Amino acid sequence: MANDTRIRTRRKGDHTEILVLIKHPIEPEQQPDMTSKGHFIQRMDFFLNGSTVAVAELGPNIEESPLIGISVKNANKGDRVSARWVDTAGVHGEAETDVR
Repeated sequence: MANDTRIRTRRKGDHTEILVLIKHPIEPEQQPDMTSKGHFIQRMDFFLNGSTVAVAELGPNIEESPLIGISVKNANKGDRVSARWVDTAGVHGEAETDVR
């Protein structure tokens, strides 16, 4: 699967929103033939200037191609933000940008 992960920042007062769009297919946990345990994004890490600011533990109820966001208080213009994710099949992706 190609790493089709996009990240964007948006300043709102003294906070900065970090929004991540992940193009990812989702396979429900329980299939009728019981041959699959599901395929979904299970973890997402958010970073500000290389330091972890949030970790999201996700589950099988997440939508296909989700938009996931957080808000951080101490991000300044020019700071580097990034996000990394991994799914149940070990596929991973990441994206980074500067705060505008």
